[in-house]
Amino acid sequence: MPGRYYLGAFLLVLLWLPLPLGSATTSGWLAVSLIVVALTALYIRQFSSSALPVIRQNRLIFACWFVLIIWHILLLIPLPESLIEAIRPQRNFLAFSEHNDWLALTYSTTDTLISLLRVVTYTGLFTLALLLFRSARRLKILLRCLLAVGLFQTLYAALPVFFAMQSSLILDLPVKDGASGTLLRGVSYGHLLLIALCAVLGLLIIRIKPSATGNLRQRIRRIVNYFFGRKAVLRIATLLLYGGLVMAAQAEVIWATVIATVFAVVTGFILFSPRPKLFSTFMLSLLCANVLMILAASYLADRALVLDEPPYVTLEDRQWSPATPGVADHLILGAGPGTAKDIEADELPLPVSGVIPVGETDVTQFLAEYGVPASLIFVALFMVSLGNAVIAMARRRHLVFRATALSCAGALAGTAYLAIVSTSLQTPTVMAYVAVLMAVSLVCLQCRKYQKA
Repeated sequence: MPGRYYLGAFLLVLLWLPLPLGSATTSGWLAVSLIVVALTALYIRQFSSSALPVIRQNRLIFACWFVLIIWHILLLIPLPESLIEAIRPQRNFLAFSEHNDWLALTYSTTDTLISLLRVVTYTGLFTLALLLFRSARRLKILLRCLLAVGLFQTLYAALPVFFAMQSSLILDLPVKDGASGTLLRGVSYGHLLLIALCAVLGLLIIRIKPSATGNLRQRIRRIVNYFFGRKAVLRIATLLLYGGLVMAAQAEVIWATVIATVFAVVTGFILFSPRPKLFSTFMLSLLCANVLMILAASYLADRALVLDEPPYVTLEDRQWSPATPGVADHLILGAGPGTAKDIEADELPLPVSGVIPVGETDVTQFLAEYGVPASLIFVALFMVSLGNAVIAMARRRHLVFRATALSCAGALAGTAYLAIVSTSLQTPTVMAYVAVLMAVSLVCLQCRKYQKA
């Protein structure tokens, strides 16, 4: 099978993930996982001569992913009750609950199994992205795909707002303000728009070119191209994404967008700055857009009436609450992925079992469920990817690789901020896109294949 078929299948998976019947349903997520694992295995088997050297070059990165997979398996191994009593005596109280099919170190075998499936899927997406996007032309295709995903989510989220709808069109689930019919939480919806915004910024930087304005005809042509050229489509898409972020009305997403875009563009201006005069104009336009977004979001937040709803606690929450592990309870092994509970989970009847919307932050969830060692491994993996994106902006000479690295640096910087203050990484779709960007940041530095962009 030609390599372009694998590329097409991978892009279809990226487009399918945030759709109403994509990763938002149990059957859809299972189909995505099987497709990704099958594509990864087939590609490595068919193109082993080119794939294996890339894998060996990044063997430490893949070792980190495999450690996270093994971590899940260790917590799922059935153990005798005497050994559980010696290692984790609190676990015996939940031996016969509906969340456990056997006795293991994790507090919830069902949710940990689902988390294992997700980590395997993220590893497959990371591997495919690292192997498929080895040219400038393909990187531009990826940026356009991410832009298309963001525009779809913006338009899909606008329907409930303009038509005063209280539920999703297809899933028939309640949708809160500032979210779409697939991403039921506003912070996850805003995070995906942030990724799309960083992608369109990269595409705009790729198209920064000088234009001759010597005579009247050239000036008129430049004005016409400004409003009707190819770059005008990217400008309109940028405005739509900013409008979607304002519509989300999530303070943490707004600040993440400001931090991510300013960090990426300022870093790019310092490290490579294609055509400094035009790039300075681009930075000024971005700064004005951020200021307008903050003012509009603040105006909408002041007009919105926020009511403190009483927590809804079910009987299951009451029996689970005493055994729910805290951050400091299991710092070494962790309590097991999927064990952190939140009483707000019953307010959103998510159709995917194992979705854990904890009440704290992604950092707290990682520490509570994975423990300190596994959390540090993921942090190291994330920081290496972010560092590679910044280094690629400084070392590479091809503008497409530099602009794509700028997009990855911005999206990963915004992800780091949201992980500290919010819970967006617990949405499978968002985490899948983050895994892809982590791989692309490595490609921007390592790939030396210069194809026509």
